Amino acid sequence: MFNENGNMPRPGVIPRFSDLEVIGLNMISESIGIDSESFFVKLQEYRKELPT
Repeated sequence: MFNENGNMPRPGVIPRFSDLEVIGLNMISESIGIDSESFFVKLQEYRKELPT
C-alpha cells in the first residue's frame, strides 16, 4: 500500500513529509489535544524525535 518513502503511490513531486508521517503526527496531535494547525506546525522542530 505504501512505497519505500512512506507514501501512497501517486504521480507528481515527492512531498517533504511522507503520508505515514502526516498520519502519525495527526494521531499524536489528536491524542494530546492539539486542535490548532498553527500550533501543530510548531511541532516540526520535534520531527527527528518522533518515530517513523
